[in-house]
Amino acid sequence: MDTAYQKRVKELYEKHFGKPEEGMSVSRMYNKLPKELRFQADAKLETLLQHIDYLVSKVGIDHVAIGSDFDGIESSPQYLEDVSKFPVLTKALLERGYKKEDVAKIMGLNFLRLMKENETK
Repeated sequence: MDTAYQKRVKELYEKHFGKPEEGMSVSRMYNKLPKELRFQADAKLETLLQHIDYLVSKVGIDHVAIGSDFDGIESSPQYLEDVSKFPVLTKALLERGYKKEDVAKIMGLNFLRLMKENETK
């Protein structure tokens, strides 16, 4: 079953390039789209922020962290193409009402704490 994202990528690809090759992956279709069209298919920053809010409400601020491994994803959230764009997320979290200390936890301190707690001595 195709996700809304996959359907949108296929729709944009077919509109601009015609039918994809037999068995062509969604990620390959996405990568062939011009950058301005990719943003039409990408997850919105607001969706990521809502996801963070949900996780914080379920497990608490001390158990939510952002990863920087962009391997294996078909597309990144809008405005977060790579780790150089993390200030966009930081600003958005602060504007959403998160305290600086909590944003620092989400942006890496929670991950570092977890790694330290699990170090072998």
